[in-house]
Amino acid sequence: MSVGNEESDDVTDGLKRVTLNLTVRAQDAIRDIINVTSESKTDAINRALLLYNFFIQTQASGGALYVRDTVEGEVERLRLL
Repeated sequence: MSVGNEESDDVTDGLKRVTLNLTVRAQDAIRDIINVTSESKTDAINRALLLYNFFIQTQASGGALYVRDTVEGEVERLRLL
């Protein structure tokens, strides 16, 4: 994925326009997300970035995140490689 010109100041009302080149896998993920949530692509990408930032900041500060697939499932630690 690449992001458009980093030097550009194309900011309107606190919003910054960027151009993304998404892999097929990322395109499929966005499609799945908007099918479940009815969000726009923009909202889905914004939320994904916020979640990713939370995840890496938590890891960087020594914290950890865990997930359980089902109520009966085992708790697993999420790791970003």
